[in-house]
Amino acid sequence: MFATFSSVPPPTTPGSHSPSRPTIEDARQFSSNVPTSMPLAIFLDSGDVINDNKLRGPQWIDMIGTFVSSTPLGGPGELWGIANGKLVHKLHREGLWYDLLQKCESHKVLDRLNNLLWANECSQFVNGMILEARKKRLEGAMPEAIVTKEDYSEWPLVVLPEDEEDVILISVMMHLYCLAHVKADLPGAVEAIKTLKQDQGFEMYTCSGEQSRDLTLTFRTLGLGTIGDTMTTTLEKIRKRVQDYATRYPDHATVDILGPNPKEPVPVFTQIYGPDLVDAHKNSTRFYAEIFRDCGVDPREAIVVDDKEHMLSWAKVLGVRTVLISSVDRTGREMLVCVPDPEDNSKTKLVPAVDHQLNSLAELPLLTAYWKKQLQK
Repeated sequence: MFATFSSVPPPTTPGSHSPSRPTIEDARQFSSNVPTSMPLAIFLDSGDVINDNKLRGPQWIDMIGTFVSSTPLGGPGELWGIANGKLVHKLHREGLWYDLLQKCESHKVLDRLNNLLWANECSQFVNGMILEARKKRLEGAMPEAIVTKEDYSEWPLVVLPEDEEDVILISVMMHLYCLAHVKADLPGAVEAIKTLKQDQGFEMYTCSGEQSRDLTLTFRTLGLGTIGDTMTTTLEKIRKRVQDYATRYPDHATVDILGPNPKEPVPVFTQIYGPDLVDAHKNSTRFYAEIFRDCGVDPREAIVVDDKEHMLSWAKVLGVRTVLISSVDRTGREMLVCVPDPEDNSKTKLVPAVDHQLNSLAELPLLTAYWKKQLQK
């Protein structure tokens, strides 16, 4: 529901302004650090690794406006979208999200508070704008434009349901609706995932701060699925929740929350991990440790891909190989972490948190193919 908006440009060739398909020979420029053995599994973040949050944000705002206007909440859909954007800023730019993480030991509790926070904060903003419009109208002056020139003074105030469970249900439905209708994959990301699984044989996982339920809907939209019935089981649970909403609010359940069924997804992920599956927030090494424990993968045989260096530092201490997706020049500002010395476990040593930095996920199959070629020599 709440995302940090930043983007990573796709790789380009010199003198070109469009994405290019690199060759294995081009890999030498970023492949001096070849592993001593080939990793077996890859763990991917979602935001700004697979999906472009900068594109996702505006789509999300539009979808919120479309959905909320059909709910018992009412209010101008446009204002709900603006309110969500302001809450995103408050959560991630002002540190409120990290405050919530510190207060909630359980991810289940965090998810509940997150949904209540969204409904309360956004409804307060919407009502504030309606009241301001009424005041301006009484004073004889039309409200100044916020985003449009619409006069909001005639709108009734938003009243949240008295039962918190109803508030949470509506919030969750809004969230699911946006996830099922927003599509903002980064150039080459989906193709890269398929190549890593189908052509190169990696076990593919996610290690995102988003819930596994949410990731399932996102990947469903992108045509990516799980091996086995994990995705089917998750979608059945989601459809049951949607039916609960339709039963609770038959007069308002007028939009198709999950949208049309997409074509059969390509099974690529062994498991879609979010904090809910391991009951650990993505704010420490424990998050990654629990994932590795659950799936049985040795961290030393894993690649973790993220767009944030400090998150990779939490994974690096477990012995994984890390890949940062970023176009930012970090020369002279690399983060170091303390890890066990492989030659003497009683000692530790400082190593970079990031082993490799790529402009986009589209480059990862090239990098791993180069490793394989070097190790076969």
